[in-house]
Amino acid sequence: MSEKEKTVLKKDFRTLYGKQYKEEEKSEKIAVQEEVRIKKKAVRDDFLNNFYLPLRRKYEADMEKYIKLWPIKDSDMTEKEETVIHVYNYCDLVATKPIDR
Repeated sequence: MSEKEKTVLKKDFRTLYGKQYKEEEKSEKIAVQEEVRIKKKAVRDDFLNNFYLPLRRKYEADMEKYIKLWPIKDSDMTEKEETVIHVYNYCDLVATKPIDR
């Protein structure tokens, strides 16, 4: 077989089977992604059902107890703006001082 016949054969092979190969590869990739998605969903559902949701139900049942224990109220949650000066000496932090206003 000559080189020209080989190149023509390769080109024909690519055109005939390239599309089929790409479709098979795409379907395999989709199958793998679906399997990974199912495994992730199983892990997530296991976490939610066996850990998170029971703790949340327990917390919600005792909500009043936690509210009484929490000393800070929403009205007390005002931020105070404080400015700080950092004192450096040769790239080492020496002191941190709040600025009085």
